[in-house]
Amino acid sequence: MMSLYSDYLKLTPMASFTAIYLSNQIFGEVDPYFAKEYDSDLLESWSVIDYKDKLHVVAYNKSSIRPLLTHGWSEMKDVFGFETNQEIDFVYYGKSVFGLMCSKTLDCFCQVPMYHSRFVKIGYTMEFYINVTLDNIVKPFLNVFGSFEDYLRSCNFEFFIVCCDNGTMHSFDIALTEIPFRTTTIGIGWDDFCTRGEFFVGDLLCFKFTLFNPTNVAFVFKIS
Repeated sequence: MMSLYSDYLKLTPMASFTAIYLSNQIFGEVDPYFAKEYDSDLLESWSVIDYKDKLHVVAYNKSSIRPLLTHGWSEMKDVFGFETNQEIDFVYYGKSVFGLMCSKTLDCFCQVPMYHSRFVKIGYTMEFYINVTLDNIVKPFLNVFGSFEDYLRSCNFEFFIVCCDNGTMHSFDIALTEIPFRTTTIGIGWDDFCTRGEFFVGDLLCFKFTLFNPTNVAFVFKIS
């Protein structure tokens, strides 16, 4: 690859996407439409260069469900001088080489792109909240109630996939009963999900589903 950012400025980028650097996320989320479009060209190691010719390498997990930038992502704050929360525009030159075209402080979560786990908008997303307790953290199943229960039943999902900030994913079967009373249960593996997702007693978890392109995939993250 070329060593100077000015050299890349002479080229026409193949594509671009916006990412969000958040202080409470250890990994960076990649636009899934970009990841799908350039899947065959994207390597497990991305080279990122800025206008000061600073070069940084970040690992990419190549997931079709939850594409993430992993090892090296959190260090970008120090390498490129990001603020606590930052909006970043990446331009793609091919062969997993990216230019850091623009970055600015994330002043409002309304700037978060629609693909991102933290994008929330009435009519576009649905959010449900679960408290992790001493009682439920050790159980293989979790009973859900209220609007969360109504949503799962209305979608007719047999199962759904949850994606956590630390890169782990888990599939929950959905069990429904009507007799002798109505119950909606997710499992098996609720206890394992809490362990692998690094969730603890006292955490409030948000389960976020997307409505504008409905799928059985939910983002799960702690509410600070």
